[in-house]
Amino acid sequence: MFQGTTPTHKILLYGNSIQIDGLFSKLEGVEGWQVARANGTNLDDLNDADFIVADLRDARSMQAVNGLKKMKDVSLIGLDALTNSVRVLAGHAPQAPYMQDVLNLLKKFI
Repeated sequence: MFQGTTPTHKILLYGNSIQIDGLFSKLEGVEGWQVARANGTNLDDLNDADFIVADLRDARSMQAVNGLKKMKDVSLIGLDALTNSVRVLAGHAPQAPYMQDVLNLLKKFI
């Protein structure tokens, strides 16, 4: 799923919502980040991501969240456009410095 040079972080945007579309177009040019998208049900293809971001208001994404939470070595982050919030749902602690970088980047673009 991720190809090319090794970035600082690999982030996967999960779902097919307008918010995910907009976020993808904004993040794909950010230096040090490699961004990919997925919206299928085969979670085995998602293991090479460092972070998975899902739209909490998208019904299809929410159906996959329980499976995504079980993935090892991946942080799951939920976006909620209605409340303009970004939440860590599973994985690394929100206080970790690299996690704060991710959360700040996402907040900037939602």
